[in-house]
Amino acid sequence: GPAGPAATHMRGALALALVLWFVTRGLAVLALSDVFFFGEELEKGAVGVLLGAWAAGDLGLPWASLAYHPYEGGGFFASHVKALAFALVGEGVLAHKLCALGWGALVIAAAHRFARRHLGPGAAAWLAMLLVFAPLHVQRESLLHLGIHYEALLFTFLVLDLGLTLARRRSEAAGAAP
Repeated sequence: GPAGPAATHMRGALALALVLWFVTRGLAVLALSDVFFFGEELEKGAVGVLLGAWAAGDLGLPWASLAYHPYEGGGFFASHVKALAFALVGEGVLAHKLCALGWGALVIAAAHRFARRHLGPGAAAWLAMLLVFAPLHVQRESLLHLGIHYEALLFTFLVLDLGLTLARRRSEAAGAAP
């Protein structure tokens, strides 16, 4: 990767975006904005509780049958994250919001990495800030830990980054061939 002042600038832009993310979303949570007790978020939490019982051997169901929506891999993954959060901080709103804050930070980091590698450092900084200061509806969605909708951007940026990286390597290898 890049070294020197350019690398410092890129890390600084990402760090600033992450600080602003935690400040803006943290204030929204503390202000009791409209992001509490959303049914779909709580259903992922219920699966998280079931996963804890399943891991303890107290549930006679196959692991794959615990998904609330069998077509929703991101939501099932989010339920696993919630199960871990419940084990660490207890079953409550705090666990839900810590998961949303953490996942949102991962979305910003993945978006920044994707844009930096394929579009340049300026685009990376802009994209990170656009995610922080997104329209109100997007901000609300970013505080609901569902593993889908806004949070699906994590998987999107990771797949796009991997796909473009592999395409670039293949193209470079083809150009280097005799």
